[in-house]
Amino acid sequence: MHTPLPVAASYLVQVGALFFLLFLLFLFLLLFLFFLLFLFFLLFLFLLLFLFLLLFLFLLLFLFFLLSLVFRLLAVFVIFINVTVIATTRLSVTIDINADIDLVTASMTTATATTITASSCASSTSPASSIAASSTA
Repeated sequence: MHTPLPVAASYLVQVGALFFLLFLLFLFLLLFLFFLLFLFFLLFLFLLLFLFLLLFLFLLLFLFFLLSLVFRLLAVFVIFINVTVIATTRLSVTIDINADIDLVTASMTTATATTITASSCASSTSPASSIAASSTA
């Protein structure tokens, strides 16, 4: 038994259409897989960019930490120098003031001793002391 030609041709057309639809479905799936692959590639790129940005931020934070540490050490050094300079300046001022006080005290005692000697000579009532006072005057 032979099938008539139009029926066989219609079967061939239907099978061809089925294979064509399967081929289109395969192309669509392939395109969809490439699209997913492209999306994963973009996601990977964004993740890589995010990781580099995070690494850059951590390096920047570490740099600021080191910079702050340097400035803190510099501030401690400057404060130490200021305290040392102030302490030595005050010490030298104290030494100068003490030296000046000693000089003033020494001159006061000399002047007082001279005054006491002159006044004791002038107020003495003995003739020898009056002769000595008149000869010094």
